[in-house]
This record gives sequence, structure tokens and C-alpha cells, in this order.
Amino acid sequence: MYYGIKFGALFIVVLLLQVLLFNNLDLNIYISPFVYIAFVMLLPMEMASIYVLLLGLVMGVVMDVSMLTMGVNTMASLFTAYFRAFILDISIGKELVRDGGVPSMQRLGIVRMLRYSILFCLLHCIIFFSLETLSVEFVYITILQIILTSIVSVLLVFFVSIAFQHKPILRL
Repeated sequence: MYYGIKFGALFIVVLLLQVLLFNNLDLNIYISPFVYIAFVMLLPMEMASIYVLLLGLVMGVVMDVSMLTMGVNTMASLFTAYFRAFILDISIGKELVRDGGVPSMQRLGIVRMLRYSILFCLLHCIIFFSLETLSVEFVYITILQIILTSIVSVLLVFFVSIAFQHKPILRL
């Protein structure tokens, strides 16, 4: 029950941040911040793959409807949700994945969390921009978009992770 409320709130928060704030920012043509991928990244490591895929599908469809991208977000979200377990295994190790819990800097350490975030965001951006462009004519622009958007998205995911895992100092 607690996980349901906590992740429901995370879903709503990253959705609203993406739709109301980051989709309306006009940084430049090379940077399109993706904060919504933090939702799939921060799901519990022991969660069954089918649930991760379903939640990635829901997030992707909602983002496609709000961004009018005709399936690009859904494909990128589903692809990264499918390979999430593999990314977790190679970035943080099978021992920590078996222990379970929510990926965070407190649980994994900053280096493992950064490695996980970079791989996840990079894979998502590669799929997203490759499907969006569907051409090798603009390969240099696409590579630049992938790199810059991945950097910005990793920073945003880090901030969301910190806010999501923040433990209050005073407990009532």
C-alpha cells in the first residue's frame, strides 16, 4: 500500500513536471530534458518485469498523448523498461539487485547510481532520437542531441531521486 501511494505520487509529479515545465522550456534545438524517465528508473529493483513494462507503457502513452509524438515516447519507454534489469545488473551488480529496494544514492552509492542513471538515460535518448529522426542524414545533430539531452536528463533524474528518497530530519 505504501509503495502504491509513493509511486503514484512520483508518477503524478514527474508527469506534471514534464508536461507543464520541461516540455515548455525552449533551451535550444539540441536539449529536450526528459524527467519522466525517473519514474521507471526509481521503481523497486525486485519488481517483476511485467509490472515494470506495464508502468513504462502507461508512462510512455501518457507522454505521447501530451507531447503529440505518435509513439516515440512509448517505444523508448518500453525499450528501456525491458532492459532495466540488464542495466541494473551491469551498472550496480547482481548482489545489490537481489537485495532489492528502490535505487537511490543512499542504497547504491553515488558512483553506482550515477552509472545506472547514465546508462538508462543514454539508452532512452538513443532510442528516442533515433526513432524521431529516422534518418542518417542528420546523424551529427542526432548524436549531439543524444549526448546533451542525456546529460541534462541525468541531472534531472538525480534531483528527482534526491527529492524522492529524502528522509525528513524530524519525525513526528
